[in-house]
Amino acid sequence: MGVLSLGNSTLFNAAPPQVIGAGAAGGFDAVGLRLTGRAPGDGAAMVAGNAALIRELRRRRDDAGIAITHVTAYWITSDSVLSQYLPVIETAAELGAGAIVVNCGDPDEARFVSFMAAYCEAAAQHGLRLTLEFMPYSDARTLGQSARIVRQSGQSNFGLMIDALHLARSGGTPADVRRLEPALIHMVQICDAPLAPPAAAALRHEALADRLYPGEGGLPLHELLDAVAPDVQIDAEVPCARHARLAPDEQGRVAGEHCRRFLAAHRAAPAS
Repeated sequence: MGVLSLGNSTLFNAAPPQVIGAGAAGGFDAVGLRLTGRAPGDGAAMVAGNAALIRELRRRRDDAGIAITHVTAYWITSDSVLSQYLPVIETAAELGAGAIVVNCGDPDEARFVSFMAAYCEAAAQHGLRLTLEFMPYSDARTLGQSARIVRQSGQSNFGLMIDALHLARSGGTPADVRRLEPALIHMVQICDAPLAPPAAAALRHEALADRLYPGEGGLPLHELLDAVAPDVQIDAEVPCARHARLAPDEQGRVAGEHCRRFLAAHRAAPAS
């Protein structure tokens, strides 16, 4: 099994330094951090380009003995310009992160592919990969569309994050994942949910605030993990509404316990 990381979206109302503490409290190998808001000027705390905060995060990372493996920043939209993302690349490199997760908010697929090719080239200068997270409420909605985007970019440092919830809610299956080239898959995010989806208008809320811990719902998580390389990074993306008021460290501890228990059961079970 590969690295087990704590995704920052698991935690409710946690600042980036608290995410590192929560990851350590939960026994995770690593964490992912959000460096900006979802759009320039949205009022979210900025890590990218903040030298003092970057130093603090590096100190906390080292003190906690865990890695920062990936970061998330602005959604890419029709108005995005590459210069907005250069501080994100530089900050990711300073934090020792190997990947930047990207989200598509541009309905023009050809324009998005072109932007991503340039973004990948800039990231490659710092040894970074870009990882596309498809979501049914974004403009990269499905596994198939996202794999096509990655291939069309022609960039070897561009790949996919496969979130178990988004895969199911977009109509994808572990069999679809198995048909992909393993090198396309940079990371798998695990969580659980009822097998039956909510109304389309509620998909975003479910994803951001109402997931279940692995093993508590009906998603085919064992089959998904069997469909990817055994050493792929596994990221816990489990914002659980019933624990939203816990302190960040306690949220991390509970998430870590549930994820490790599920992964131990997966290792012990015969492959599906």
